[in-house]
Amino acid sequence: MKNKANTIFPGAIILLVAIFSVVAFFIDQGSSRNILNPNEDVVSSEDVPISNNPVSESPEYRLYHNEEIRLEFEYPENWLIESHNLDERGLYGDIVSLSTSNTKELVAREELIPSYAENFVVSWWSSINNDYAQGGSVLESATLNEYISSLSAMKKKIGEINVDGRIAYEVLSGGFGQNYAIMLGGTRESPGVWEFAFPRTWDKEQLTDEDRRIISTIRFIEL
Repeated sequence: MKNKANTIFPGAIILLVAIFSVVAFFIDQGSSRNILNPNEDVVSSEDVPISNNPVSESPEYRLYHNEEIRLEFEYPENWLIESHNLDERGLYGDIVSLSTSNTKELVAREELIPSYAENFVVSWWSSINNDYAQGGSVLESATLNEYISSLSAMKKKIGEINVDGRIAYEVLSGGFGQNYAIMLGGTRESPGVWEFAFPRTWDKEQLTDEDRRIISTIRFIEL
């Protein structure tokens, strides 16, 4: 009887080992299915990043094209635009001005004063020796750079910038309530002084993406 028990006990151990081996095999097969093959284009939903601040689509842009002044640039299609021909613009020199669609509402609620109603203004003068071109100064200057470098100028040079392959000057226009603007001299075909002003922008760092897009698309038309 003792010999029979000794025979059964080793057999039971072998059987248990076999059972555990089978179970371990299936567990291993199941876990291996969760391992991604690096060559497979598979993405788990847990791996997809969730953005709390999704990037909005850029607004559509329109092209302003004026052969009379030989100028073009792009602007957001939902902005309001007001333009004048060279005979209508008056002493201020304003040729075209643009503002956001909610400008009138902001002015009506007194959240924006009329002096800063425009977002972007293009002006042109035949010479820098013009009261409006100088922003109220009365300085006889031979060149634009000479004027904006003067200590008495109302428009102060703060840097240089490339506009359509030409060197232009960055200025802060005015004293109290100054704004950022870009000025450059004309060409032999289109002489004079250009100014691209951003009345709502106190300095360059406040330029919006729309403002920078406008600057990057300014082109002088060659007829």
